[in-house]
Amino acid sequence: MFFRIGYILSINFYLLLRTYMEIDEFETQTYDKLETALNQLQTATLLLSALEMQISESGNTVKDLSRVIETFITSKRDNASGSRPT
Repeated sequence: MFFRIGYILSINFYLLLRTYMEIDEFETQTYDKLETALNQLQTATLLLSALEMQISESGNTVKDLSRVIETFITSKRDNASGSRPT
């Protein structure tokens, strides 16, 4: 009788331990995947911020180029109109 109770208790303990290990493993895997996802989101956010800065800098470069071209054309027009006999 005591042997049987001990056997049943040991089986229940084994099943409890096995369930705990499965839950522990599940928890570990879940936290690992969650950490990976958060790291990927953080990386994407940083990349997006860098991309926004690069687009802004490119826009400023295009504006500067536009000013240079406009100044050049204006100076050529002024020189051309100033050299014509009236």
